[in-house]
Amino acid sequence: MQVAKAELGVPMIMEAEDMVKAPEDLSIMTYVSYFQQAEEKQKESSGNADPTKTELSGEGIVSAKVGVVAFFTIIAKDSTGKRRVVGGESFVVHIKNANGVEIPVNVKDNNNGSYSVTYTPQDPAELTVTVSLGSTQVAQRKVHVIPVAYEFNVRGNGVAGGSVGFPASLI
Repeated sequence: MQVAKAELGVPMIMEAEDMVKAPEDLSIMTYVSYFQQAEEKQKESSGNADPTKTELSGEGIVSAKVGVVAFFTIIAKDSTGKRRVVGGESFVVHIKNANGVEIPVNVKDNNNGSYSVTYTPQDPAELTVTVSLGSTQVAQRKVHVIPVAYEFNVRGNGVAGGSVGFPASLI
């Protein structure tokens, strides 16, 4: 309830324990209605996402591994810097390797003001990630892609010992 008050402006008309111990239907209905009002107010007052306030977060905007799905999140914010609570924005993400070849990317609207972005790098090289909203660039970042370490099991008498100049067998 404190988070609802701080983030959405929903008044604390009752204590959380009141909802558990002695719930009153009208009080609960009134409290829940404040959430609907807060959402409508958010839609009206904040307008669309502001590209200059929107943020990116997650490991996939900094580094990634070859052949492993990388991800990051776009967090839409309005012109006052408040996080949007609804989706519907048209964010465009382009990811290119050093040769300018586009890497396939998926952007999913989570319908809560955040957008999940996934991609899978195929080569250990630097990528350029560009995020735009409409014709305005939100951010451009360099992502370092590292190769995946492989583990090998080696057996044979050449592993345990050997002599310089003599053949050793490995399986």
